[in-house]
Amino acid sequence: MSEPLKIEIMGQRLTVRSEDSEDHVQTVARYVDEQIRRVADTQPTTTILQLALVAALNIASDYWKLTASTAGS
Repeated sequence: MSEPLKIEIMGQRLTVRSEDSEDHVQTVARYVDEQIRRVADTQPTTTILQLALVAALNIASDYWKLTASTAGS
């Protein structure tokens, strides 16, 4: 099993385990943090849970669009 890794998203410190490299996990954590902050800029009075959910929907939408565009190539 992998060693625990410490990450931070929106000021929340988390310890996670992953089979991926620490560099990859940190890059993904920064990306998620950036996406949540982008949503927060447009909806500043929203709760952190709502911000995270909207960011997750945006990330999932981007993923599905990318998947669909590469499948058609």
